[in-house]
Amino acid sequence: MRKIISTISLIAILVLSLVSCKQEIEQKNGQDEKMESKQYNYDTLQALFISISENTSVEDIEKYISDNNLKYTLEHYNGGIQTYNLAYTEDASLQSYADSGDYIEITFVEEEPYKIRYAQYVEDKKVGYSAIYYNHGVFWDFSDSDKMDGDYTGYYVSDSFGNDEGITIKYTNGNETKTNYFKYKNAEEVIQKVIDYKQ
Repeated sequence: MRKIISTISLIAILVLSLVSCKQEIEQKNGQDEKMESKQYNYDTLQALFISISENTSVEDIEKYISDNNLKYTLEHYNGGIQTYNLAYTEDASLQSYADSGDYIEITFVEEEPYKIRYAQYVEDKKVGYSAIYYNHGVFWDFSDSDKMDGDYTGYYVSDSFGNDEGITIKYTNGNETKTNYFKYKNAEEVIQKVIDYKQ
């Protein structure tokens, strides 16, 4: 009789454990689906960043500015570099002494075919946490491609005030630098990270 009661008790415990385990799995799956189904509405500057790739041209940027009534400044720097700063207000589009506001900085090599070097999207309240598209050239820890050992073209989140646990850049002279650049598969993931970031 005791064996029967023990067996029944053991079966009851197993059944309860399985039910509890099933509920936890269903709850976790529900949370995963909720995260995957989160919808994002991109503003004009965020949509521009998402569209940027190695094929983006000066003409693409100028058409986007015109089509979306964005404010911008264009500066020509030493070394044959031209930089656009796009924003919603004139004062936020300045390249020095700018007012606060969301903006995108986009830099091209100033010779045909005006190859894009990099783009950086910055939200007003998240200045230290920004979206970067890097193609080539010097940009903080990124250097000219002939000085870096490997291809670093891609989309990154830069966490300026975070830790240096991002990618490690290796240089052809044997040096390497740990960075606070975190690489993602595409521009959309990077913009979503910036949107979701809370200081």
